[in-house]
Amino acid sequence: MEKLSVNGEISAVLHYSSDNFIICCHGLYSNKESQKYIDMAEMAGKEGISVIRFDFRGCGESAGDFYDSTLSNRIADLQEVIEYARKRFSNAKIALFGSSLGGMVSIIASSMDKKITSLSVLSTPYEIKEDLGVGKKFMEDLKKYDVLKAAEEAAPMLIIHGRKDELVPIEHAKMIYAHAPEDKKILFFDADHSFSTFRKEAVEASLEWAKNHF
Repeated sequence: MEKLSVNGEISAVLHYSSDNFIICCHGLYSNKESQKYIDMAEMAGKEGISVIRFDFRGCGESAGDFYDSTLSNRIADLQEVIEYARKRFSNAKIALFGSSLGGMVSIIASSMDKKITSLSVLSTPYEIKEDLGVGKKFMEDLKKYDVLKAAEEAAPMLIIHGRKDELVPIEHAKMIYAHAPEDKKILFFDADHSFSTFRKEAVEASLEWAKNHF
């Protein structure tokens, strides 16, 4: 395990095993220490797959103010982490694993980067209509993006959603699935938004998806 500072602002942890990477993207109020990403690092390491988990700017140990956070900023942060991995490891193949807002970020970033091998998204909305306490700047920036349109251009996608998700209705998962290109899969678990149950099953499925697409 190696602690990283990407461009001096983004705090990250690298679990290196090979040049096949899964980059973990956390949700709005979460961070890289979420158990999902720690589980992923542990499980992926046993399969010889590297993991990078990082804090978006304004979250966790990264620089910046949370209330300056926008979807655009988070997409840029992910792109910087991807670029770091590719520069340091010239043969890097990269898959994405995102939860909630991190899933939105992953879908959009994948649609812009055809070298992403696959992505797995958990509890992911295709739109956010109500202010989640992050202010007008965040909500205005959201209007720039069409997640369903991005999904049409994304890498092979696994969509995982909890039937008991109290924040994002299950219809969001079904809509993303409907717009994703072929080579896609959707899984439902009796889990809540944060996957406090069935977490390991969701991580295992995501790892398997990534492994099969490197």
